[in-house]
Order: sequence, then structure tokens, then C-alpha cells
Amino acid sequence: MEIPSSAPQISSIDQLFGQAEKLVIESGKASTSFIQRGLGIGYNKAAKLIEALEGAGVIGPANHVGKREVLKPAAPGRPIAPPITGASAKAIISFLSGEPPEHGFHSYPVDADDFGRCEMMMQSLPHVAADFARMAGANRYWAALVPEWDNIRAAKDRTAAIKAIIAPIEDGDPSVSRIQAGGPTATLRISGSAMQEAGRKRRKSPPMKETAEDKAVADNAYGVAAGELRQFVERIETLEVEKKEFADQIKDEFGEAKGRGYDTKALRAIIALRKRDKDELAEHEAIMDMYKAALGMA
Repeated sequence: MEIPSSAPQISSIDQLFGQAEKLVIESGKASTSFIQRGLGIGYNKAAKLIEALEGAGVIGPANHVGKREVLKPAAPGRPIAPPITGASAKAIISFLSGEPPEHGFHSYPVDADDFGRCEMMMQSLPHVAADFARMAGANRYWAALVPEWDNIRAAKDRTAAIKAIIAPIEDGDPSVSRIQAGGPTATLRISGSAMQEAGRKRRKSPPMKETAEDKAVADNAYGVAAGELRQFVERIETLEVEKKEFADQIKDEFGEAKGRGYDTKALRAIIALRKRDKDELAEHEAIMDMYKAALGMA
């Protein structure tokens, strides 16, 4: 898609800047490897974020040993940008920047929470909000939602306002299925190619040759709930892997400490104590001393 020259370019660095800023300010740490681990991104992108954070005044330059000081936020009164979450908010970034959507379809908000994530993202990226009207060209869902955006924002029940707009479109969309299993109805978008394959298997017919046009339609039909579901699953799987890696690293550290003659039980006790509040710990130790004295254990 061709972007008008006057339109601001929104890169993946813009999307991640708020998350990186929040991470370094809350942790007090700033390094390329730390950003890389914290956001689960590649080294080159993490290095660009470090440069952007330094340029914005969030962190200082590297000293003689490569360490950086975390400074106050970039400008007085500038709030820390929240992380960009939600498939709909990311779809806005994707479409306006001319980048292909993550799941072949520009997801749209389906309830008040989705709408709120889009609003939060646009508050943190004013240049996106200024260009938001172009989202009407993303697909027919956005074409219906964009003109009603202010009305949705003012509605008492935003979810109902959104449903009233998108439900008629979903009713005529063959790629949308509604599933209900003892709770609220979930909307699932199934790719055109998956629907064709399921029909072929029921008929036990040989696979049809798919043209480039067919593939383009199928790719465009994939998105929203299925895309979000995939995101959740993949993020959880990544966290599970990281959790195991951290557990293995901790185990290795204890093993090394034991090999050098340290008592690992005492180390674990010390680590547990260091996690506690100083005042709470002092009170606990005073009570323990009193009880031991009463029992003749002092």
C-alpha cells in the first residue's frame, strides 16, 4: 500500500518505545541485552530502542564500562507511554505504517476493552490519532467503525454500541462463526482456505487448485479472535520457556555456590529474608527473640 508523503511513518520502534521506557524506568536498568530479554525481541531492535531512549532523555550515555544511568522521563510532565496491547490497536499501527498485518487481517475492536486499548494507544502516539481517519480504508469493519468512533467513545455501553455496528457485517461474513459453550458467545474468524479444506474433506473430493486471487481472499479473511487467540497462546508458550530457563539458571547458580563450599539452605533463607520489608522483618525477628527467650532457647 502506498502511504502519502505527508503521513507520519509509524515503525515497530514506535510501537515498542513505551514498553521499553516503562521497563527501564521501573527496573532502573538500561542495556541492550536487558531490553532484549525484557521485551523478547532481537538484538538489533533492542539496540535501536536504546538509542531512541537515549535520544529522548530517558537514559544517559554509556559510561566507560558500558553502563547507562536511567534518568527521569524525556520531558517534564510527559507520561510514560503504556505498552501497545490488543490486536485492534496493533492493526491501526500496521495499516497506517503500510506494514502487513500479523495475521493477514486488520483486526477491529469488538468490545469496550478493545476500544479502550485503541484509545490508549492513540493517546500515547498523537501522530497515529491525527491519521486515524485513514483506517476507514482497512476493511469494511473499520469503514463502519471510524465514522462512529466519537459516538462510541461517548456511549454509556461501548460494547453495545460496537456490536450494533459490526454485527450486521459479521452476519454477512462467511468467514465468521459464533461459538457458545455455557458462556458469552465468542466470535471466531476462520480463514477462507480452512473453510474450503473442511468442505472438501466432507465431500471426500480431491483438493482444488487455488489461484492467486483465491489465496488473497483467504488471507484477507483471517483475523480477529483467532489472531488474538494465537497471540495469547504464543506469549504463554514463550513465558513457559523463559520460566524454565530462569529456573535452570537459578539451579546452576546454587550448584556453583555449593561447589564453592556455601550452604545452599542458608542461601535460600537469606534470599527469602531479603525479599521482605525491613520493618516487617525487624518486627518478626523481635517476636522470635521474645519467644525463644520465653522457651529458654535464647
